[in-house]
Amino acid sequence: EILGAVAGKGLVLRGKILQEGGTLRYAIAATNKTQGPLSGFALQLNKNAVGITSSGAFLEGVTLGPGQSQTTAIPLTVSQDRIDVKPLPQTAGGVAVQVAVKSSAGVAYFTDAVPLSSALQQGVTLAQGDYLSQWQAMAADRQSVREVAGVSGGDVDK
Repeated sequence: EILGAVAGKGLVLRGKILQEGGTLRYAIAATNKTQGPLSGFALQLNKNAVGITSSGAFLEGVTLGPGQSQTTAIPLTVSQDRIDVKPLPQTAGGVAVQVAVKSSAGVAYFTDAVPLSSALQQGVTLAQGDYLSQWQAMAADRQSVREVAGVSGGDVDK
């Protein structure tokens, strides 16, 4: 459960971010736990460390009656302008992403985890020179260096 009934104002969400056949998706099951219908759904992901954003509608045109559920798979994309490297709360199982969901009951917020394996594009390589130029072009306030104990590195030029 990624959003409970109390925090979701009667809307319960279960789901996860996954990669299927090279396509990134947010698989979500929505359940109405209120006594009345819910409609007017929208979902937005805040800027995050991997730049994932929704590229499709969330339960567009759907009305959930009391006790009803609906599943959907929202297409996601990775966009450089959606990357934000500010520290976010730690989450088990991946990179934190903050999500806002709207329904006729109001707006609710939650934090979910993006498995790093899902966020990475498979089969993509980046030439060393391109990587270094992108790294050097990054603003100093967006960089961080940490020493990791117990890890030894080899020659990075090989």
